[in-house]
Amino acid sequence: MQEIVQDIVNADCIVLATPIYSWYCTAKMKAMLDRHYGLNKYYGSAEGSLWAGKKVGIITTHGYEGNYATEPFEMGIKRLCKHSGLEYAGMYSVQDEDDLASFQTESAVAGERDFADKLLET
Repeated sequence: MQEIVQDIVNADCIVLATPIYSWYCTAKMKAMLDRHYGLNKYYGSAEGSLWAGKKVGIITTHGYEGNYATEPFEMGIKRLCKHSGLEYAGMYSVQDEDDLASFQTESAVAGERDFADKLLET
């Protein structure tokens, strides 16, 4: 676990990738977010954040349409960013229409590339 924390501290950008199930991320993603919340030093008299200033982006898939499916998770990440001093860089999502082809359309691939370019901007 310590190696992962060091990788996060050294990173310029953190990309959270998860499917959305029942309007929120998977249990594994939620557990990761809960465990890494410790990068914030707001307990007792400690102050600051070990990951402040880093960009955070979200890549997700979802069953329901657009914002209806993704808004609760995105709102939670925006709150995490605000509290932790992170820079929210946005989200890219694709609706899963029950087949792999949903993620391989021309528009899906172009959107993924555009989002990656956005994350790489300084």
